[in-house]
Amino acid sequence: MDDLFRDRHAKLGLMVLRLFPKVMQMILRYYVTPQWLKQKYSKQHFSFVLTENEVILMDKLPNMDEFTFEIFYKILRSENVLDEPTCKWGKIPQDTDVEISDDIQRLINATHLIRSITSEQVTETKLEKLLEEIRLIVSRIDSFLELDTLESMFNSFIKSNSDDSISILQDLAMVKAIDGRFLKMI
Repeated sequence: MDDLFRDRHAKLGLMVLRLFPKVMQMILRYYVTPQWLKQKYSKQHFSFVLTENEVILMDKLPNMDEFTFEIFYKILRSENVLDEPTCKWGKIPQDTDVEISDDIQRLINATHLIRSITSEQVTETKLEKLLEEIRLIVSRIDSFLELDTLESMFNSFIKSNSDDSISILQDLAMVKAIDGRFLKMI
């Protein structure tokens, strides 16, 4: 496989592995405090299923730095702090749909796309298009949260040169698909 294609794919993988969870962390912090979340978790007042790895991560509360996109999504959905996207969970939002839940659905869709494509499919044009879509999402979320943190993170990931593309792509392959329509609740 051509190193250039793999490096492009790894750059997108960094978005899924590092940026998207930070976006979700900022959104969760907007709605709830880590201390409140720890208190709720210690009383086991969650109405969703946690995987074994998620239980390990939840035990680290109030530190949420290692949380995955999926666990943030489960918490946000279970706490009913998010309105349903205009297009409904699991669908593709229109360009005019710009609520926070629409952008979360876009991040879910981008995650699915990035983890499902092969490195050979990541042309320069495709990379630029996906990065521009991600930049717009991050910019809107920053605006909603009244921050400039996420766009700065995005820019630093864009500028970074990964020496470990293979490791990033291996980690990307381990990312689970999120089905927003059928979130398993207990």
